[in-house]
Amino acid sequence: GGSEDGGGDAGRDAGGEEEVFLAAQEAARAAAREAAEAAAREAAEEAAREAAAWEAELRARIQQLNYEIDAACAEDDFDKADALETDLRELSKQLEDCRVRAG
Repeated sequence: GGSEDGGGDAGRDAGGEEEVFLAAQEAARAAAREAAEAAAREAAEEAAREAAAWEAELRARIQQLNYEIDAACAEDDFDKADALETDLRELSKQLEDCRVRAG
């Protein structure tokens, strides 16, 4: 019955190889999941940085418009002040949208 024993060993070896394969597959899945999570975190951080930069730019433009509106009013140029205030409202709305998106 030596051949039957040989058959049993071969069966166990195949089972062992399958376990190794499944473990490797699971490890590969885990690595892929971790890589995807890391990429998602990086993307979120990058988006947050871009949003912060955009918000800072909007704030600077709003501040600049406020100065220009004051200057226009000081010169009694109310048409210009009105136009600038329209721009200011638009920028303020964009800033609010930016804040909402940033959470």
